[in-house]
Amino acid sequence: MNRHLNGLTRRDLVKASTAATATFAGLASATVTAQTPATSQGVDPASLEALSTGLVGGGNINTGALPILAALIESDPASVSALPELAGLSEFTIESVGGLSEDARRLSTNILQFWYLGQWDNAPVEERADLFFSLVSWQTLSYSTQPTLCKAFGYWAQDVGY
Repeated sequence: MNRHLNGLTRRDLVKASTAATATFAGLASATVTAQTPATSQGVDPASLEALSTGLVGGGNINTGALPILAALIESDPASVSALPELAGLSEFTIESVGGLSEDARRLSTNILQFWYLGQWDNAPVEERADLFFSLVSWQTLSYSTQPTLCKAFGYWAQDVGY
């Protein structure tokens, strides 16, 4: 494998820049009405949709994936506890999210990773294959190569030879 820039590969660079773009785009500046997504029956889908849309900061989220996200949140007591704090923000900026508790910041990162990368706690969610082409990251570019539809399998691992 041809490594450039002190061991940094193109794949590493793209992966890191995608994660950074997703985080900063989602935190850039979005507003939502403060609602508490957690109820005694679980996470409220409408409130979770509003919170997700605010964090993502644009594009269209796949509302069919809200139950998956709700289940991920409900499976983690720290996320359930942090949900009202995160939902209480009237504006999502780097500063406002940065002032939250560690659990609320982790939850905001997980929600952004869910919508942009199909991940939770830096690992792919089980349903990622079903969600993949509805992720918000596909909406950021006018054209993006979809590995299963464009080119041949494994094209990304081939050296371009420069």
